[in-house]
Amino acid sequence: MKSRQHTARKCTGLALAVLASLSSSLYTPITSDDSAGPQAAYARSRPPALPSDTVNLIYQLSQQPELMNLSYLRYVVGAPENERSQLALKAKNYYWYQEPKRTLLYQLHQDGPQSGSVTKSVFTINVPNSQLTTKEMERIFGQQHQKVFDHQSHPNDVYTFGPNTYVAFTQPHDTFRVNQIQVGYQGPPLPPPPQQAVYSAYNLGRNKAIEQAMKSGNWSETITWLHRDASMRPGDPMVHIQLGTAYRSGLMLNEAIAEYSHAARLGAGDPEVEKICRAALVDMKVLPPTHHNHHKGSYLAGSQPVSAAAGL
Repeated sequence: MKSRQHTARKCTGLALAVLASLSSSLYTPITSDDSAGPQAAYARSRPPALPSDTVNLIYQLSQQPELMNLSYLRYVVGAPENERSQLALKAKNYYWYQEPKRTLLYQLHQDGPQSGSVTKSVFTINVPNSQLTTKEMERIFGQQHQKVFDHQSHPNDVYTFGPNTYVAFTQPHDTFRVNQIQVGYQGPPLPPPPQQAVYSAYNLGRNKAIEQAMKSGNWSETITWLHRDASMRPGDPMVHIQLGTAYRSGLMLNEAIAEYSHAARLGAGDPEVEKICRAALVDMKVLPPTHHNHHKGSYLAGSQPVSAAAGL
């Protein structure tokens, strides 16, 4: 076992390079035009009072309220903690918490005339320790807003960026700092989110997870994303190679061997797939080095495919 761990650590650099290369070849990074608009001006501010990702999410949800849907939000802010318990309810309330202090980050309220039909939707972003003042808010979102008071008599600055939608910034009494942001919709039944938007959100979230894992060495979240990849495209050997590489970098060697072996079976006859799988399995001591091919009884003799060589 120690020998395997030493081998895995020794080849971690190669594994990361393979994962990065495969990631860039399989997915096109999602980028936005940062050269104009309030989001771009805000992104260049120092220091930001509100993360640029949050600013972009506010604009997206207010202009496309159909994106206030779990099939989209799960790839942007993650899955809510109580998703399963809301399935049978007409009026749904979802919650996202941050550990370890169980801080409530997001809420989503949805309601309609019947189950599955959403005519009212409110997505809440809680920012209890923000430095977002009215002046900073106007610098980011503009000065065209209304000042109203909610049922708790808290002042709210309300913007309208699209039909039937609003964005409300709430300030508790005497704080002069925004602690809650709501994006709300009320109107005709919302359609499901566009598939391209869902795919783009998934793509961006996945690439960010891989990038962060390559910097931090923590592959747990990346493995979750790659599992989703494998379930969405079970017949793609490159997806299983990526998952195997992530396992290998996290020293989960048995799981890595299984994924490389499965990829080899799926990609039998593809020189690129066989080359990657063979190199990984050799490095993990599952297969002998190729220079042993001339030995009698070697199961890598000749041009035998890696899938067959591994007894798969």
